[in-house]
Amino acid sequence: MTLVKIKEIIDSIPNNKSFSSIIDFIIKNYHSPSRIKLIELEKKIDFLEQKFWEKYEELKEVKILFSQYYNSYINHINKEEDFLFKKIKELEEKINNNEEVLEKELISIEIDLKKQNIEHEEFEIYWANFLWLLLNSKIKNENIKEYEELVKQLEDFRIESMIHSKIESYYLDILVLDAIYKIKK
Repeated sequence: MTLVKIKEIIDSIPNNKSFSSIIDFIIKNYHSPSRIKLIELEKKIDFLEQKFWEKYEELKEVKILFSQYYNSYINHINKEEDFLFKKIKELEEKINNNEEVLEKELISIEIDLKKQNIEHEEFEIYWANFLWLLLNSKIKNENIKEYEELVKQLEDFRIESMIHSKIESYYLDILVLDAIYKIKK
């Protein structure tokens, strides 16, 4: 993943200066597909763990870590959609309608953005842990097709997740902070 790729993605978003268009893009291209992909990944981890757990006990740890990640990630994107994104869209509507924006509203959005960014970093720790377990397992030497597919799909999901978090953490943050700066002037 490069910054060039992220810039290309951002440039491809219609009306990419609108909070609403970016949020809608994130939900459509990252949140919704993530929900489906996580279910598929969980099934594959369950399959491997059930079939090979006696020989490779670390698969139990992978399953536990992935389950924790899965729950945290779903809670994270639900919070974004149910709270943070709604606040940002309300801010955008007030700006567009030249309505007064209270400083406490701005502070609340800034705090929520920071919390979400911290969670994005925490997700990387999960990835590091369960990929480390998988890549250091003896199962990798067995040429098990399901294992190889799982590792590839986990890496693909991780890259998509990182792009998603960078669009939020950098681009959406910058737009919101720019709006806050202009409002405070």
